[in-house]
Amino acid sequence: MSNPPIVILGYNFARLTTGRYLHVAVKDKAEITITDRKSLLTFVSNIPMQMLTNVNPAIDLPLKFMSFLEHDGSEFLQAEVITIDPDKNPVFS
Repeated sequence: MSNPPIVILGYNFARLTTGRYLHVAVKDKAEITITDRKSLLTFVSNIPMQMLTNVNPAIDLPLKFMSFLEHDGSEFLQAEVITIDPDKNPVFS
């Protein structure tokens, strides 16, 4: 029997934390996939500091979150969710 899938839609710090807590809770009993249309997470709270130090935030702030997912054993799917079937639970991208 295969492990049930858990899909986390979108990616931000809250969802990163959710994925990490899920891994602790379910261990190897579920396949966790995170999907987002972007492959980078922008850490916007540093923008004022970047501007004060004359660093372009567009270059310096994207967070490559793949290393976090690899550490936790999650998969990442870069896609845009089009619809979710609430009766059968599939996610269509």
